[in-house]
Amino acid sequence: LEQVEPIPGIQASRIGWGKAVDGTFSTSSDACRGRAETVEGTTTRGRPVDPQLQHRFVEAALDLLTTNGYAAVTTAAVAKRAGASTASLYRRWPTKKALVTDIARALSVDALSGVDTGSLEGDLTEFIRRKRLLLDRVGTALLALIAEACHDEELRSVLRHEVVGSTSRYVGSILERAAARGEIPPPAPGTVRVLGHALIGGELLLQALAAPSSHGQEESTIGPEVALVMHALTSPQTTD
Repeated sequence: LEQVEPIPGIQASRIGWGKAVDGTFSTSSDACRGRAETVEGTTTRGRPVDPQLQHRFVEAALDLLTTNGYAAVTTAAVAKRAGASTASLYRRWPTKKALVTDIARALSVDALSGVDTGSLEGDLTEFIRRKRLLLDRVGTALLALIAEACHDEELRSVLRHEVVGSTSRYVGSILERAAARGEIPPPAPGTVRVLGHALIGGELLLQALAAPSSHGQEESTIGPEVALVMHALTSPQTTD
């Protein structure tokens, strides 16, 4: 089978992605082993869960989302692209939505969590850098999920909680630490939510409208984006 390239910027998660020595990321089996035992009952007999197969399933689902959209992500199509059986897929995720939920969770939880450089400017720079690395890789897949969520309330709830909600929580942690250090005043109500939406939405708009050749070439704009956010957070806030 063809070797699958790991997703950059994603750390260990509940779907089992772990960091390699060279800084790339690959899968581990801990989370899926637990899921397999839940699906199959309390027994732990049989063949052990293959972490590489788990990774191929996730990559296959992302590839299908990117190239053909959400409707193409069927259990049969994911298993075929991963070079495995549907039974192997069901041992890890009993439904399509279970697979998509875990992917959505990992996209935000693993790639964007744990940012703490000791300064607001450093945290924002690292957060935005990670966000761009992630969306350069899976932005089209996330856009496909968002498009489908317009007609699927369950999927909309998953994305609202796992992507938007998680991102806002990480942004909130960054701002709380900055306020505790005296770098900014305590954020006004709604600031975290608005900033989280802006950080996600702006990059997704670029993914949707920019030429493919321009993706991954916006490193020079991280500084201006950080400066803009810093200015908004440190400017006097009015309540009028």
